[in-house]
Amino acid sequence: MKQSLLKNLSRFILRFPKTIVVVSLATALLGAFVSYDRLTIDADQDNLISEKLPYHKRYRDYLREFGDLETFFVVFEVAPGRAAYAKQALLSLVEKIGPRTDLFSEVNFREEITVFKDRALLLLPDREFETVTSNILEWSPQINRLVATSDFANLFQILSELFQTPLTKIHENREQMEKGFQLFDTLLTGLSRPEVVESLSLDDLFGTLNEKTFYQDPEGFFFSRSGKLLFLKVMPVKDFSTMKVVEGPVSFLRQQIDSVRGEFPSIPIGVTGRPALQYDEMMSTGSDSLWASLFSILG
Repeated sequence: MKQSLLKNLSRFILRFPKTIVVVSLATALLGAFVSYDRLTIDADQDNLISEKLPYHKRYRDYLREFGDLETFFVVFEVAPGRAAYAKQALLSLVEKIGPRTDLFSEVNFREEITVFKDRALLLLPDREFETVTSNILEWSPQINRLVATSDFANLFQILSELFQTPLTKIHENREQMEKGFQLFDTLLTGLSRPEVVESLSLDDLFGTLNEKTFYQDPEGFFFSRSGKLLFLKVMPVKDFSTMKVVEGPVSFLRQQIDSVRGEFPSIPIGVTGRPALQYDEMMSTGSDSLWASLFSILG
């Protein structure tokens, strides 16, 4: 049966060669026309997963409720004591990309934190809140005396009484004592230089009450907890009708970062975030696919 079918197919092809070629070309052209008219590109990777899956449905509901939160993160590496210098670099970049609302729907580099000033303790994690409150309760008599102090004579009297505590207890709290002396030295310096006291942050004032201190920028800039990284959040305008969803925004952003590197050469700057990583993956995949296709054709 196999040989018979092949023989009949061969006779048909030899009998109507022109017809077969014409029909094949017409079918190919029809397919090309239908593809051009109906085929669309959807580069949204979230659509690769079925909406019927419970976890993906919850994720979609989250996006509909809060919007797209996948941003670029521009990261500035901060050298010790150079936080202000890193902020200058960040603000320089913001000036360059901020006006391009056609490429970036949001440029966010700090939060207005004065609204939290009277509620700062409520923002602490439970364990840290318990540590702070227990220390406050333990030291409440001394704290009340310090609050009531009106002159330096009373202040030195309180300090002298603290030094009469057993050496073992002082040794157990040597780190807090050291920070306390540093703060006291700053306050004394502030008598002749008020700007020193004005520059104190909440971490400087209350760090001794907490076992673990975190970096807190008084101006609300986004620093890592160690203070070694400074962040800029940028929301790109995305076009899912093309495979290169954020090509325009990421290309322009990287050009401006190169410009800022020229102004601030000592600060390492990089871009990360899911959209940037997806763009780099797409470019790498496209290049690799092209070479693979060429080698396949040659093969």
